[in-house]
Amino acid sequence: MNEVLKELRQQKGCKHKEMSEALGVSISQLSDYENGRKKLGMAMAIKLADFYNVTLDYIMGREVKQTIDNRSDIEKLAAENKFSVDDEDFLKQNQEQLVKLLKDKQSELDQKEARIKELEIQVADLQTRLNEKNVL
Repeated sequence: MNEVLKELRQQKGCKHKEMSEALGVSISQLSDYENGRKKLGMAMAIKLADFYNVTLDYIMGREVKQTIDNRSDIEKLAAENKFSVDDEDFLKQNQEQLVKLLKDKQSELDQKEARIKELEIQVADLQTRLNEKNVL
């Protein structure tokens, strides 16, 4: 398994420092995993599989072949949806603005969901009060 981790990191062209920041663990911990000094727990195995975009079976050494897709998210999106080169270029040029727009929309949705939960609690409280009055 440790050889798989080394190979994946090298294929992706990552340094321990980048991975440490992305995964929220120390550089020495990553090194320990790669050198077999520390056993990989399930939570870390999942993080690594997600980070490298591979299966848990591959991380654990159960799959023999795995390829890493080093394309950007935009390149993957463009390929999967058969975007034109111009569309892909537009997305790349406006990526920051699109991400900001999506984050703003997500924030709006989160606020609305929070308000809905507040209202659901108020409705439940009112139903409880109504039931108590009907019992008396």
